[in-house]
Formats: sequence, C-alpha cells, structure tokens
Amino acid sequence: MSDQAAIDVDWDNWTAEMRSMLVFIRREDEVLLIRKKRGLGEGKINGPGGKVDEGETVEQAAVRETEEEVGLIPKNLERCGELYFQFKDGLSIHCTVFMTEIYEGKLTETDEAKPMWVKVDEIPFDEMWEDDQFWLPQVLAGDTFEGYFTFDDDTMLSKDLRFGSDPEPTEADEPDKDADESPDPVNTPEEEPDSKDEDAPDEEPDSKKDEEDAPDEEPDSEEDDNADDASVEAEASDDGDEEEDIDEEDEEDGHGFDDATFLQLQRIVESLIMASETPMTIASLVGTIHKVVSDQQALAQEAAKEGEAFTGPDVAWAAEVGETAIIAAIGALNASYEREGRAFMLSERASGYRMFTRPGFGLWVRGLFPDQKPQRLRPPALETLAIIAYRQPLTKADIEAVRGVSVDGVLKMLLDRNLVQIAGRSDAPGRPLLYETSDMFLDHFGIRTVDELPNADELRKVELPKAEVEAEPEAESDEASSEEDKDVSEPDESPAEETDDSADEEDDTAEEEDSSTDDDGHVDEDDSSEDDDESSEEDDGHEVKESV
Repeated sequence: MSDQAAIDVDWDNWTAEMRSMLVFIRREDEVLLIRKKRGLGEGKINGPGGKVDEGETVEQAAVRETEEEVGLIPKNLERCGELYFQFKDGLSIHCTVFMTEIYEGKLTETDEAKPMWVKVDEIPFDEMWEDDQFWLPQVLAGDTFEGYFTFDDDTMLSKDLRFGSDPEPTEADEPDKDADESPDPVNTPEEEPDSKDEDAPDEEPDSKKDEEDAPDEEPDSEEDDNADDASVEAEASDDGDEEEDIDEEDEEDGHGFDDATFLQLQRIVESLIMASETPMTIASLVGTIHKVVSDQQALAQEAAKEGEAFTGPDVAWAAEVGETAIIAAIGALNASYEREGRAFMLSERASGYRMFTRPGFGLWVRGLFPDQKPQRLRPPALETLAIIAYRQPLTKADIEAVRGVSVDGVLKMLLDRNLVQIAGRSDAPGRPLLYETSDMFLDHFGIRTVDELPNADELRKVELPKAEVEAEPEAESDEASSEEDKDVSEPDESPAEETDDSADEEDDTAEEEDSSTDDDGHVDEDDSSEDDDESSEEDDGHEVKESV
C-alpha cells in the first residue's frame, strides 16, 4: 500500500458511475485467470469480467463477458463478494465477484484475453491488482466479503474489508423489484380516512343488526374456511407432486453425481475414447476407470505404509461410475458438440464408441488422403450382400436360389473385403458353409446391429426361394460307400469328405493351375463347369479392378 494520503470518501452516500463484475471458475485445485489484452487493467492478470451493459443484469453480463473473453459459459453463478473502488481521477466502480465450478464450452484465447488455469496456491498476485491479494484467497476458500478501496491509478491508497457478509443484490441490480414493492396508493394508510363515510355513526344500528345475524352465518364461514384449507392442501400436494417429479427426473439422469463431478466424468470419457487405438465399449470404459481408481488406491496404501503423504489426485468418486453414468456422459458430450457446432461426434458401432468427423466435412477430410479412392460395389455384389445382411446366416446355395445365378466370384470378393465372414456350417446334407455379415460391414454402413437396417422387420417376412435339398437314405449312402471303395481314381476320399462341396473344389483346383481358394483357406463351392469358373473369376477380377 502506498504512503500517499487516502482519498476521503463518504461511502454511505457514494455511488458508482460504472457497474462491473468478475467471474472466477474453479476446477479442482485450479482457478481460471486471464491476462487482459485491452481495456481497464490491460496487461494485468485477473478473472474474466467486464462492464455491465445497459439493460442487462449483472449475472447476464457475467455470462456474456466470460464467453466473449475465454469461450466458456459459466453456470450456477454464486455471488460471493462486492467491491467498491474510488479512483483519485474520479472514476468509481462497483464490482460484483462471482464463483462457480460449472461451465460449458471450450477454453479459447481471444483478442480480449489470454486464459490460463492456475494452481490456487500459485496465483501470481504480483501481476494482479494490488487489492486482489487481500480478498481472493478467502473467496477461493469459500468466504464472502465486502471491500472498499481507493486507488491512484494502479496504486492502492486505502482498504476496508469486511468478511463473512452475505452479498445481496443492490438496488441498481433489481430496479423492477423495487418498483413492484412500492406501496399501493389505493391502500395507503393516508387515504383510509377519506374512504370512510362521515355518516357512519348513523349506520350503527344496521351494523349491530348484522352482528346479531352473524352467528347464523358462522357455519357457512367455517365451511368456506375449510374449503379454502382444502384447496391450500391440494395446492401443497400438487407442489409436492411436482417436487417428486423433479426428483424423479434427476434420478432418471442416472449418473448420480453433482454437476462439477459429472463434467469431470465427461472429460475423462472423452479423453479415453480419443486416445484409444480401438473402439471402446461401455464396459471397457467402466473397466478402465475402475482400474485407475484401484491403482491410485494401491499407491495411497503404499504411501501410508511408508508414512508418506499421498500426493495423487482424489479419484475415489470414480469408483461409483457405472454404465448408466458413462452413457449419460456420452450423451452430454454429443449434446455439447452439437450445441457448439463442433466438427466431430461420438458414435457407437458394433465394436464400441469412436470419435468421427461429421459427414459435412468429408470433402475436406478426403483432401488428406488423395491416393485413396472410394471402393464401390457393383450391383451383383450389392444384391448378394443385401441377401446375406437381411437373411443371415445362409448358404451359397440359398443365395443362388434367390439370385438365380452363381455367386462364387462375388462371395470371394466380399470375403476379401471383409464385408462378410464364414459363420460355420449348415446341418443340411453336405454341411455347406454359412455366411454372415462382419463387424466391418456394420462399421462401413454406420450401424450397430443388422436390426438397424432399413425395413429390416418387413423384409425378413418376405418369402424367398430356397435351395432344394435332396434326402439321402441310409441304403443309398451305403451303396455310395461301396461304389467309392471300388473307385480307384479317388483313393484318399472319405465318406465325410465326399458330401462336402469343398472336396470337389479341391480336386478341381488340383487339376487346374488357377486356384479359387482365398487367403483364409475358404474354398468356393462351385458345381459349374471349368468354363463357368473362369468366367466367374474374370468377372470378379473386373469388379476389383474397377473398384480400385
């Protein structure tokens, strides 16, 4: 404080020519500060804030100024102090101090301020207004105050602090309220004598008569009172129901955490999904969070055994995180992304949640990969893929019964692109392979399950042609076995291999130089001639070449 003489101020009759505010946002053991780039206090460090514009409340100004300066929208502002400044040059300011731990948006540097998160015990008071060091630590500790200061430019001349006071809105903050609370001129005591009749004494007999009749009317009055009491009780019951509904809505949120903790959970979920190399399911998110809690608790126990203080973060609250809380956090994150117009979103696929750019930015994202061309499927492949998607699992013969043509080459191409996969073998004679869509198929089309396909329920009810399956009596099977024993050309075949179409395909590929077996060991089941095989392979090769 300077040795200069303080300014003589009559604070009781003092009025401010400027109304302003400061906002301090807490995040665990940190507080948000800014370095002002322009205006009063340029170059100094302080909380976000500024001047209250005409026509807005101090709370509205606090939200507006914070968003303009750092890009955050503070919520649930708590009024914790009032500052009164008188400068030697005549400037007078009344500033309200707000505190909150709840906010939305992304911290952004603007042309007005440079934001920074600062540890509470590392606040650079030497770069702030001189008065801040006398009240800000107490405010961050939860105290309320009123402060009266005089300044000569940047130099503080005097201070008067009163802690523990409960800051209330001033008359300047609530002009409409004062107007509403002004006495009604019709009912003022001064006008009561005028409302009385000068001839009132002459009417006393009538009033006495009314008093005599009053006992007869008392029951009605009591009934009216009872009715009023009943209506009041009904209104109270309705209010109680509304409160219960609000409580139920809070419970329906599911996360069970306060706003600040839930916001922290959102950040954790966002960081895990963004950093993971693979999609994360709800269960894996919960498991990762619980593992971190368990690890931190183990470290705390080790520190306690060694007699040392544990300096790690307090993550005990995260032990209560469940699947419902994770789902609520993801929903809140997507809502904030949508509200802020962000270019990305969290979306669930078959394998879990991932962060995706929005389709509207696809043109720009493709500019990063000029050598990658989109792979397209020709109509035969799309038809085959659609049949599998809506009727899976099914055999190649079932697909061919619907399409009416051989699908060997198309199936091989879909397998190579990992859009379909082998689901096992059918119980039909010969035990042919069954085909189904893969997780790659779900990711490619942006769905979680095949039930999300368009008109899935209706299309599954449509009757489709089925492959004819001939019964094989045991006698015929025995005859076939005896014939196979006589067949010298195929000495290595067993009865089980005989009914499998893949065995015939292996014989065909052994005779031909070109094989139709794919890299996964899958063998195309083809009963057509060699010419048909070659035409199918050529057609398949044309599809791949054209898509590439």
